[in-house]
Amino acid sequence: MMKKLKHFALGFLTASVLSCGLVYASQISETVQRTFKDIKIVMNGNQITPKDATGNVVEPFVINGTTYLPVRAICEAIGLQVTWDGNTNTVNISNTSIPAEPEKSNLPTSGTVGLGETFEFDDMEITIGANITFDKMDNQFSEYYKKDVVKIPLTIKNIDDESKSLSVFYLKIFGPQGTEVEDFYTYYDDSLWSAGSLRPGASKTTYLYFLYDGNGEYAIEFNDWSSKITVEFNVSK
Repeated sequence: MMKKLKHFALGFLTASVLSCGLVYASQISETVQRTFKDIKIVMNGNQITPKDATGNVVEPFVINGTTYLPVRAICEAIGLQVTWDGNTNTVNISNTSIPAEPEKSNLPTSGTVGLGETFEFDDMEITIGANITFDKMDNQFSEYYKKDVVKIPLTIKNIDDESKSLSVFYLKIFGPQGTEVEDFYTYYDDSLWSAGSLRPGASKTTYLYFLYDGNGEYAIEFNDWSSKITVEFNVSK
């Protein structure tokens, strides 16, 4: 469709265009010519039907080689808000989108948990499995040679936005007597010591190895001096 409106007073042009967001800087009168070419607006492959604040369709047009589009329709299509201040003849465009707050975790971050319970520590989701097995220290040069070793699975997931690892220096393991027991992280290839770093969102199952100190209640204490959480469980052989 091609139609031309000649001798179009700017007073009427301003009134009609302002409804879709176009503003002229000052109150003047001049004769203009608008050309309508059935102009289509396509955004990311989708056609937009521009409308004014009351829902009426507003057609783009051309004046002196410049294509004029309705501000409101374009801005709202990309998530911006448009308001008109008649006192100052100003079109206000604002970004009303509010960044989503990080989803809050309901996982415990302190206190005491048991085997199989997932908790959060040092920007990691951690689960110590309930499948307790035993091994024998077979290093003949170790003072714990042929001693029983407890093996417990440990699953960690990085929930930080940077790559990181769970430091073994944040862990202490206590036996039934309440005293710290020996760990063997460096001896086993699948221990926490060998887990390495994880990218954001990555997870891995590794193992804790420590000296069996008799049947009874054991505790694994996670403490990075800003948060502390303890996993308590029974070991019976």
